[in-house]
Amino acid sequence: MAIGWAGIAALRDWRGEQDLHGKALEITLEAIVDEIAAMANLLIGEAGDGTPAVVFRGLKYPRSGEGSVFMAEDKDVIQPRLRR
Repeated sequence: MAIGWAGIAALRDWRGEQDLHGKALEITLEAIVDEIAAMANLLIGEAGDGTPAVVFRGLKYPRSGEGSVFMAEDKDVIQPRLRR
């Protein structure tokens, strides 16, 4: 999970766009910063792998958009379970 970011939108809202079959997307929000963090983890590795940082260049991403990767507390079904 990304814990901080700057200069890019945290989320990309795909609602209203069409999928490959021409069907309109209704609920899709893409967590861009989390996807970048996940890719960085694949490149950095785990435990003693030792790669200290990853630099991404050439990504095409929105510069503005939603400001938080977290849902409103009253709608979030994941975070309350993580706090147990």
